[in-house]
Amino acid sequence: MLVNRDITSSEYERAKAQRNLGLKAGRRFIRIREPYFFSYVQELLQQEYGSNTVREGGLRVYTTIKPWPAEGGDGRGLARVDRAD
Repeated sequence: MLVNRDITSSEYERAKAQRNLGLKAGRRFIRIREPYFFSYVQELLQQEYGSNTVREGGLRVYTTIKPWPAEGGDGRGLARVDRAD
């Protein structure tokens, strides 16, 4: 924020010295249920938009995934994902 001139040097120093910034953890990604799929999508986004953009947030990503077919353990759910590529 300092580099972008959104805050002054004194505001930066004051915030840096403060231990409790009053931030609350988000609820959206506390637990990732499909980590391989999540990682795959994240990698594609990084290739398209760059790592900094993905890490900074602000992107809205809509995907479709049906985890219930893969839960049977027969691999049919994953085969459907592979064919979609």
